[in-house]
Amino acid sequence: MLKGFSMQLNEEKRSGIGANVKHTIDEYVSLHDKEESERTKNYTWFVNAYYNVSTVFYEWSWGSSFHFAPTKTYDTFKSAILRHEMRLADRLGIAAGDRVLDVGCGIGGPLRNIALNTGAYVTGLNNNDYQISRGRQILAEAGLDTTCGFVKGDFCNMPLDDNTFDKVYAIESTCHAPRRQDVFSEINRVLKPGGVFGVYEWVLTDKHDPSNPVHMTAAKNIEKGNGLPSTSSYQVVLAALKESGFEVLEQEDLFANRSGDDVAWYRDLEGSYLRPTTFQFTPVGKPLLMKTLTFLESKGIAPQGTCKVCSMLHTGAEGLVAGGKMGTFTPGYFVLARKPLI
Repeated sequence: MLKGFSMQLNEEKRSGIGANVKHTIDEYVSLHDKEESERTKNYTWFVNAYYNVSTVFYEWSWGSSFHFAPTKTYDTFKSAILRHEMRLADRLGIAAGDRVLDVGCGIGGPLRNIALNTGAYVTGLNNNDYQISRGRQILAEAGLDTTCGFVKGDFCNMPLDDNTFDKVYAIESTCHAPRRQDVFSEINRVLKPGGVFGVYEWVLTDKHDPSNPVHMTAAKNIEKGNGLPSTSSYQVVLAALKESGFEVLEQEDLFANRSGDDVAWYRDLEGSYLRPTTFQFTPVGKPLLMKTLTFLESKGIAPQGTCKVCSMLHTGAEGLVAGGKMGTFTPGYFVLARKPLI
């Protein structure tokens, strides 16, 4: 279980991030003790800091696609993830030769999978140097480095020309924006007239009650453990899309009203003694992991601050599980929108 994680730690050390983990996580956590305006004002640093210290954990636990997926009891983790990505590609009508933008692309797992399965030319937009470096390795290994690539930039101020892309998608990434209008208006600008935008959003549902302290604790833990300046209602997303010039075509919570052989989207965050990377969320696994990381820190194998990063991520997991069980939060609110021809 720890061999792959150690390899990722070594990758982080080679990138130069490891030396700054303690300072970065201390600064990141301190922002969550301040007003929301402090996080939104500094959101570029805030989100970059989060992914600088957490990407190694994400890749170890989640692979190259950092998102949830509707899952059947008979699914493997990878098959559910791939189906969720291809469902989005299908709803957008992505086809061979299309120029497609992946907004907030992470290390490029969905980009790679969608490009391989559709023949589209996909560009990933990301503002994090470490993730882009990992993404370029992934594209090269897949033989896609001549047809797909990455652009470094803030998704609220994209370094891209107007009317460039046939389709645009975002998978659980636009929740990092200080205001959805800021990123949606940029997506509208770079999308060709008549083009479509599909998004999987992290949102609060109608069941969320801001006067309920249990609901608010879950929301706050989701923010703190997942690099979000704040959490927003799905209604905020719909309003922001319309304000940004989009016509909303479809909307659906892909994780709502599921039954039969469907499993809870947050299942792996509750922990499993059978899947090595989710063992860390079990009552036995969590203290064992923390003791192991403490030892690795003491020997200089893991950067100072690694334990604090792990604790922060577990706080986020606790919030997601609580929000999922109460039905106050979903990571799979799907919206399909179109940029008008005129």
